[in-house]
Amino acid sequence: NQSSTYYVYYDNTKPTGAVKNSSGTTLTTSYTKEAFSYTATDSGSGISYLQYMTPGSSSWTSYTSGTTIAATATNGAYQFRAVDKAGNISDTKTIYLDTVNPTGVLYSGTSAVSSGAKSTASYIKYVASDAASGIKTVYVKMPGASSYTTYTSGTQLTANGTYSFYCVDNVGNQHYVFNIKGNN
Repeated sequence: NQSSTYYVYYDNTKPTGAVKNSSGTTLTTSYTKEAFSYTATDSGSGISYLQYMTPGSSSWTSYTSGTTIAATATNGAYQFRAVDKAGNISDTKTIYLDTVNPTGVLYSGTSAVSSGAKSTASYIKYVASDAASGIKTVYVKMPGASSYTTYTSGTQLTANGTYSFYCVDNVGNQHYVFNIKGNN
């Protein structure tokens, strides 16, 4: 006598997911200002379902593979994961949507001033900030210069003349402040 034959498919490999831009190119950074989507593959038992968490949410909801999250969606962190038919869960992929320009404040000494102001304080400075993806680079055009150079946010500058500043966040959004004239 012989029993029936029983089969089981053993799968201990996690699915693999990727966040892609609207052209289908895998994003290699954790920030974007463009539309994006998520897809996953599994070489073992196959994908059972996908999930995502939207900014401000603390629970996973169903997600359909390749569904576009528009650039007009809520700014913030989007998290994605895939679960295969064996119950293996992929690594979580997080992408931060940031479509908001960074900001900056001009200072004449310790007082905030508007673009175009004239300063008689002992120094001027520019302080850049970005609550979303963070500041990547700050630039200044020094008095008499024809081009911008990198600038460390908040550094005190003391030469007489007109300064221009701008900053760029980690996804390329920019904030411009055109000038302050220092007459120290």
